[in-house]
Amino acid sequence: DLARQVPFDVAGASATGTTREPAAAQASPSEVAERRELRELYDACVLELSDRHREIVLLRDYELLEWDETGAALELDVHAAQELYRRASLKLAALLEARLRDRGARTS
Repeated sequence: DLARQVPFDVAGASATGTTREPAAAQASPSEVAERRELRELYDACVLELSDRHREIVLLRDYELLEWDETGAALELDVHAAQELYRRASLKLAALLEARLRDRGARTS
């Protein structure tokens, strides 16, 4: 009987107030472990950045500051902060790529 069906809202809560996540939305233990390893690798690479690059990455990626707040914290205008972050991101990506490549070479 279609009249008895109760739709789930976007958050997954039903009209009865119960909340369930679909099984497919839950990460497997191996996925959780892989994410944790990647986060630890990311954190280690952030620590390898120069002080200025590390500072802007911490403000943007860890503290989630907006551009105007980031610029003010670093005494830069918004465009200079964005350019500094772009350069820091490129350096961070290179560090991550090298670490992942090294990790892959050790496991093969």
